[in-house]
Amino acid sequence: MAQKLTLQRVFGLILLAFSIFASVASGLATSFASVPPTVSNGSSIMVTTSSQGAFDGPKLSIVNSTSFEWWYFDIASEEASVQIVFFTSTVSAIGHPESSVPLVTYVTINGLFPNGTAFGYVVPSMSVYIATDGDGSSGFFDGFGSWKGTPDMSHYTITVDAEAIGVKGALYFQSAAPAHYPFNFAAERTDSTEVLAPNFGWANAVPDSDAQAHLSIGGTKLHIVGRGYHDKNWGDAPMQDTTKTWYWGHAKVGPYAIVWFDYIARDGQEYYSAYLTKNGVPVSLGSSMTVRPYGRNETQTLYPPNASSTQPDGFIINIDAGYAGKFEFSASNDDVVQAIDVYTRWTGQVIGGPVGGEQFYGPGVGLWEWMRFI
Repeated sequence: MAQKLTLQRVFGLILLAFSIFASVASGLATSFASVPPTVSNGSSIMVTTSSQGAFDGPKLSIVNSTSFEWWYFDIASEEASVQIVFFTSTVSAIGHPESSVPLVTYVTINGLFPNGTAFGYVVPSMSVYIATDGDGSSGFFDGFGSWKGTPDMSHYTITVDAEAIGVKGALYFQSAAPAHYPFNFAAERTDSTEVLAPNFGWANAVPDSDAQAHLSIGGTKLHIVGRGYHDKNWGDAPMQDTTKTWYWGHAKVGPYAIVWFDYIARDGQEYYSAYLTKNGVPVSLGSSMTVRPYGRNETQTLYPPNASSTQPDGFIINIDAGYAGKFEFSASNDDVVQAIDVYTRWTGQVIGGPVGGEQFYGPGVGLWEWMRFI
């Protein structure tokens, strides 16, 4: 096992070194860092504006006991889904103090097989390296695998070789929509804020993509051809101290790709960001929006949600895109992908379009969640 891990470290370093070499040759900015697997002492300074570094790069100066950061990827189809999250955070900083993950560097992989069977694993990583290449990023997490993004973030590849949990394979993402910060597109990066809410950053490198996953999980094959997504979040204070609840999700229905984030801070203040493209062309970003739960009884539809709230049947997303008009989409919670004490993740069907205009009824597909510290 020790030899296997050593070979993985060497492979990861070679991968990231090649990325840096290619960037230097093309004149793009680069960075390379090793992330310690244990908590660092001192204050963690978070990136807050686009002028402070690569779009998809690390956003914290150090990983201390109260900061958090992750790189999130998912692929969803009508039949199956997979989500992979690369963390540099204590479990307590993201609201999971009961978790037994001993390190600040670890990976989670979750999803659903076509027959509805769920899977989920956590892999701690002793050696972690993260590089930036232009605006894209690459990372290597010992014992699990790596991801690699192109400088313009148009393509991402995840390679998985996690012997300890019996998972191997690869995921491929080809972007079909422009990257964005909470309120500005990546192309408008000059001094764009990367903060969605106090102490909470968000950068969405791949809002929608043509994507494929080819994995072997415990000897069972999982092949998915669907829609892919990649973003990252970070903060310099524990999530449960600053966040009350949020509804987040992404979907593709007809020609429209949508991403929604409706966030309520601990003090009750609501923050939101709505993203909408049509055939890959931006329609709206940061527009006025609401995301509200629906269901068959009152406890499913409470907003703001509270301790009496129960799992909704789905969500209604309304976007006021100004001169482009108003849009409404409905996301039905058909399949639970992952459920723990503080959040639930679903996949399902999405329908909708412009209010009073052509409606699209499928195949619309996406993935969304309800996070809560209530």
